[in-house]
Amino acid sequence: MVATMDRVDVRMETDVKRMWERAAAIAGVPLAAFIKMSASRCASELISAHNTMTLNAEDTAWFMDLLQQPAPEPTPAMKRASARRRELLGS
Repeated sequence: MVATMDRVDVRMETDVKRMWERAAAIAGVPLAAFIKMSASRCASELISAHNTMTLNAEDTAWFMDLLQQPAPEPTPAMKRASARRRELLGS
């Protein structure tokens, strides 16, 4: 499978471009590869942070206590939904 390619045009201050060029040279890669690598890493970290929930000690204790409680009895609607799922998907 061949990946499709899109172009992104970016305008930046000359000193920023020089800094990126220097960093790319230190990394031993072309500027475009450095920009793609850096932007991908930053995007991945941002998405990961967005999808991660960190609880403080008090909230962690509350959550752990909640997990140790017995599950509530299913409501009639939950029982109907479960039966319908078994009917449609089996098991």
